[in-house]
Amino acid sequence: MLISQRQIPPTTKATFGNELFAASPGVAIELMNAINAWATLEAKVEGIFGHLTEGDPSAMAAFKDLLGWDRRAKALGEKVAAVRPELQDHVAGLLNHVKEAADLRNEIAHSLWGVDQDGQMLISPSDMYGRVSVHASGENADAEMPEFISTLFRDGRMVGMAEATAARQAIEAAEGLMHAAWLGFFSPERDETGASFEDLINSLKTHPGIAERALNRARWRAREEKSKAKAGRSNLDAGFDLG
Repeated sequence: MLISQRQIPPTTKATFGNELFAASPGVAIELMNAINAWATLEAKVEGIFGHLTEGDPSAMAAFKDLLGWDRRAKALGEKVAAVRPELQDHVAGLLNHVKEAADLRNEIAHSLWGVDQDGQMLISPSDMYGRVSVHASGENADAEMPEFISTLFRDGRMVGMAEATAARQAIEAAEGLMHAAWLGFFSPERDETGASFEDLINSLKTHPGIAERALNRARWRAREEKSKAKAGRSNLDAGFDLG
């Protein structure tokens, strides 16, 4: 799992359910701050989309109805390409980079959380109970259940303050980049000092994780355009073939 690499020992006495975060309030606060940072990031994404569509109500409603980061990122990337094509590679690089934070947020929000006998927080894939149910319906399930449960633990992880803090920092960093994009590229107005936000724009264009992805996107787009142009010439030549 993304949040931690510390496997849960098979001998762990784990409890999954509600009201378990009281065992580790510090971890709970860090994870809540991570979720809040992601919510702020998504709000900035909606702000960018609203700017590009000039606040068109139907376009905004359709965008809000999109479920999942991948769908929203695709819609935003397409809108940027149509309205601000000079920014499409940089924005594509940004959205691709932020995907890592999106996956981390989904893991925090949609996994099962538990606690061990010592108060250590545990995280397990959300399909844990479904997998147990499927196994329990098979032959020799009772005899094999302890071994099967140990395989579930191998898919889960132990999460302490260090991992929770790192997760929060990673998502906050992604939110900071989206904030820079919102102000630098798409802010509907400048502040009273006349600042151009060039520092924010440069921070995005030179960010290693974004710049490399933007360059790869530009190269891919160039190949696609070349391929389409070649196909168009072939079709044109075929149209003038009089036999």
